[in-house]
Amino acid sequence: MTIFLSNRVESLVEELRNNLFSSERILNPFARRLLVVPSQAMESWVRLALAEQGVVTGIEAYFLDQAVTSLASFSRPLPSRIKLMVQLEGEIKKIMAQESEAPLWQPLLGYLQGKEQRIVALCKQLASLFRRYAIYGARAHGEWKEEWQSVLWKRLFAGWDFRLTPKEDLPQDLSVHLFAFSHHSRLHFDFFRRLGEKRAVFFYQLSACQEFWSDMVSEREQRRLLNGKEELESYFKDHHPLLGNLGRVGRKFAELIEESELQTDEKYILPEGESKLHLLQRDLLLLQHSDFSEEDESIQLHISSTPHREIQNLYHTLLSLIDEKGIEPKDILVMAPDITIYEPFIHSIFGEKIDYQIADIPTNEPIQALYLMVELEKKRWSAPALLELFDHPLFRKKQRWGEGDLLLIKEWIGQAGIRWGFDGEHRSRLLKHCKQPFRAERATWRKGIDDLLLQLATTNTIDLTDGQLLGQMAFRIDSLHRDLAQLHDGTEKGLKEWSNHLKYLVETYLAFPESERRGLFKELDQLVRTDIGRSYRFSTFFSLFKEILSDETRTLNGNRLQSVRFFSMLPMRAIPAKVVALIGMNHDNFPRKERLRKLDLLYQAKGSDYYPTRNDFDRYLFLEALLSARESLILSYLGHSPLDGSEAPPSAVLSQIISYCQLDRPAIHPATSFDPCYFDGSEPQLKNYSQTDYRSAAALQRQKQRPHFELTQSKERHFQETIDIAELLSLARYPLKNYFRHQLGLKFRKEEEIKGEEEFLLSPLEMAKLKKESLKKPVQKVIESAEKLGTYPLNTFGQLASNRIEKEMT
Repeated sequence: MTIFLSNRVESLVEELRNNLFSSERILNPFARRLLVVPSQAMESWVRLALAEQGVVTGIEAYFLDQAVTSLASFSRPLPSRIKLMVQLEGEIKKIMAQESEAPLWQPLLGYLQGKEQRIVALCKQLASLFRRYAIYGARAHGEWKEEWQSVLWKRLFAGWDFRLTPKEDLPQDLSVHLFAFSHHSRLHFDFFRRLGEKRAVFFYQLSACQEFWSDMVSEREQRRLLNGKEELESYFKDHHPLLGNLGRVGRKFAELIEESELQTDEKYILPEGESKLHLLQRDLLLLQHSDFSEEDESIQLHISSTPHREIQNLYHTLLSLIDEKGIEPKDILVMAPDITIYEPFIHSIFGEKIDYQIADIPTNEPIQALYLMVELEKKRWSAPALLELFDHPLFRKKQRWGEGDLLLIKEWIGQAGIRWGFDGEHRSRLLKHCKQPFRAERATWRKGIDDLLLQLATTNTIDLTDGQLLGQMAFRIDSLHRDLAQLHDGTEKGLKEWSNHLKYLVETYLAFPESERRGLFKELDQLVRTDIGRSYRFSTFFSLFKEILSDETRTLNGNRLQSVRFFSMLPMRAIPAKVVALIGMNHDNFPRKERLRKLDLLYQAKGSDYYPTRNDFDRYLFLEALLSARESLILSYLGHSPLDGSEAPPSAVLSQIISYCQLDRPAIHPATSFDPCYFDGSEPQLKNYSQTDYRSAAALQRQKQRPHFELTQSKERHFQETIDIAELLSLARYPLKNYFRHQLGLKFRKEEEIKGEEEFLLSPLEMAKLKKESLKKPVQKVIESAEKLGTYPLNTFGQLASNRIEKEMT
C-alpha cells in the first residue's frame, strides 16, 4: 500500500492517472479499478480532470461505505443508519413492554413517557451515535459503565468485533484508489492496510504541510497543557497557529500513517508568487511566518448586511474578477455552511447573466405535496391546509384543475363557511379532551359541501355548469378522508404494507414526473428492505421515510459544466478552483455545533480512538479551502444581526485569518446597492456593475445637491383644499395603495381570507350588522342565521355575544 501526499489536488490526480493506467494494468482492459471518493462533487471533478488527457473508461466509483461492503467479509455486517433506527425502535418498544420495571431503564423510559414522537427522535440520534461507537469505539467500549445506552448498544451489536476482514476471492488484478479523504477511522485504515498486503491499494491525501506537524496543538490545547504545568517546549516549537487551530483532523490522520510505518510518496509543490494567498499557502507548507503588510486583492474580506446583499456583493466581485483577470465562471467555487439559505437570492441575482450550479439541494421539494396531504390531520383538516394542497401543482395537475377552478373552489369554501374538521364525529374526536359539549357539525367540510350541493339543486347561487367541478371536489375530499384515515387512527402495519399504501396515495392524488416517481418508489423499497418483521404506526414509518429522503440531495443545473459552482460546506470537499469564495462566515453559523455530545459515550471516555467532531471537520474544511484557491480567496460574512441590527462578529476561524493575514481594510458594503460610494471612487474595493443602480445613485446624488427649500414669510396663507386626517394616516400606512387609488384611479378588490378556525368574538363591524338586522327580524332568528353562515361564536362565547345583542336591542 502506498500513500501519496501533496498540498495540491492536481498533483494527486496525476498520481491517480499514473496508477490507474500503469503499464502493467493498461495491458488488461478488464482489470477492476475501484475509485473511492468522499463526495459526488469530488467524483465529478476527478472524472473531468482525468478526461482532459483523453478517454477514461473502466473505473468503478464508490463511496466509502459502498467500497467496504464490496471488499470486506463480515462476521456481522454494520447496519445502515435507517436499519439501525428500525432496530432501535423495535428494541425500545420491547423494553417498554417487557422490562418497564427494571431500574436500568428508568432514565430512558422516564424521558420517553411512551410518546411516539420522542421514541422516533431518540432512535434517530442513537442510530448516528451507535454507528459511531461501532467504528470508533474499539478501545472505549470496555470502559463503559453498565447504564441503559451501553446495554442497548451491546444488545444490538452483539458479535461485532471491531474488525473488517478483506474477502478471500477478490480479483488478483484489483486496484483500490482512495482519493482526497480528510480522515479515516482506525477501523477503516487498518482494513485497507490489510487489503494492501494482498492487492494494490493507494491513498491520495491532501496535506497542508510537508514538515512534521502531527504533534502540533491548538491554542486551546496549549492553554490546557500549560495549566498542567508540564514541560511542553517541544509541543510549541515551530508551532503554526493556523495549522494548530484548523488542522486537527489532518494531524490525527498523519499520526495513523506514522504509526503504520507505511511507504509515503510526497508530491508537494511550492506556491509561486508573492500575493497574500500564495504567502499564506507557503507558510502552511513550510511552517514559516511571512510579512503580510503589503496590500493586494488575492484575499478579500467582505462585510454585508443581509444574505441578499451578500449575494449581490459576491456577484459584482466575481464580475470584477472576470472583467479584470479573465477568470471564467467554471473557475469559481462558492461555498456556504448551508447553501439552501442563499438559493432564492442566487436565482434572482445571477439569473441568466452568469451560468451557475447549486449542489446539495434537498430532494424533498418535489414531494412537498405528499407532506401536505399526510399532514392534513395534524392541521385539523382546516380550510387553508386543504386549499394549500389543492393549489400544489402536482395535485392540481392530477385533478386537471386550472387557476379559475381553484378560485371558484376558494369562493365556495368561503361561501359555505367551512373552517375545519371533516365532519362532526371527526371534530369530536379531535376535541375529546374538552369537558363541555361541542356543537360539532357547523363549519365542517361535510356540512359545507352538503349546503353547496343543496344550493346547486334549489337555488341559482351556483351555476349549473360548475356542478361537475363541485361534484369532483366533493368526491376528492371524501376519498381523501377515507384514504388518510388509517394514517392517524393508531393502525399498525409492516413497512411493506405502509409502503404500498403510500405508493397508492401518490398514484391516486399526485401527478409526479415519471423519473421522480421512480426515484420516490426506489426510496420506499429501500426502506422496506430494512424491515425486521414488526408492525408500526404510520407516524413511525413516515419519520423513517423522511429520514431516508433527508440523505438525498440534487444539483440544480448539473449539466452546465462551464458555470459557477455553489456548494454547502460539507466534509472532504477540497475541489481546487482559481477563485474560492466562502460566504456566511458568521460566528453563529461556522464552525457548526456538535448536537449529540450530551449522549455521546465516546466523548465521555478517555481512552477512545479519535473521531472528528463537526467542529473539527468544519475547521479542516476551512483549511482545505485555503489550499484549494489558486488565484483569489473571497471571505464574506454578515456584519450585523438580522434580528436587531446589532454588530455581529465573524466566525472564529475567519478572525484567525483576518489577524494572521492582516486584513485590515475589509470591503464594508452599505445596506443598499445604489449607494453613491459604489460609483464615486471613494471606496475602490466596492464593486457594482449595475446600470440600474448607477442611475439610482445618480438620481439620489442630484436630489442631495438641490438647494434647500426656503419658507417664504407671508402674512396670509391660503389653502385651496381641506385634507382629512384619515387620508393622511392612510397615506402614511399605505403609500402605494393611495397612489394607485387617487392618482391612477385604480382600486384593488380586497381578497377574502379563508380562515382555519372559528370566531371567538364578534368584530365591531359584524356586531353592527347583526344589530341592524335585528331592527327588521327577531334577535333569535338573526343569531340563528349568523350561526348557519359560520360567522357567530360558539358555546360560551356565543352566549355572551347573544346576551350583549339582546341587552343593547331592548
